[in-house]
Amino acid sequence: MRADFSLVLVLLLAGCANGLPRLFPAEPEPPPAASATPRVAASATPHSNASAGQLARYLADSAAWPAQTQAAEIRRLQGGALTPPDRLKLAWLLARKGARDEELAHAQELLAGQENAFADAGSRQLLLLLQRVVRLEQELREERRRAGALQEKIDRLVELERSLHERAKPQESK
Repeated sequence: MRADFSLVLVLLLAGCANGLPRLFPAEPEPPPAASATPRVAASATPHSNASAGQLARYLADSAAWPAQTQAAEIRRLQGGALTPPDRLKLAWLLARKGARDEELAHAQELLAGQENAFADAGSRQLLLLLQRVVRLEQELREERRRAGALQEKIDRLVELERSLHERAKPQESK
């Protein structure tokens, strides 16, 4: 559900930036067998100057990519020096639905301290939103772990209570 909520927020932010150049062409993705690497438009704005609209469009577009394409983009981003927009993109890809705890932690590390790295307020808001989504996902997972541990304890107590009642029954009938 978090991924759906995040996608809606990204799409809403992308809608606020109509008229800005896109980082990726509007053509459909090639089948995974043909190419697993996303294509970047030749006229794309340099990453260091990416606006909130461009970042939001990238996030919205990348959310629809197949897992292979996302993995290739993660490898591409990890292979070079990361600009602030690249850090945000990589964090977004790492925090995708089904991400491991280590990936969420890495995404949080990538985003930490980047608040002043963006010149425009929209990009800063996008960064803060992604930080919050990652933090909430981490907290949700921790709460689920705690709830699972508590449920196990409750189940053990219920079983212990049943066994005590079963032991007490034969003694009462005598």
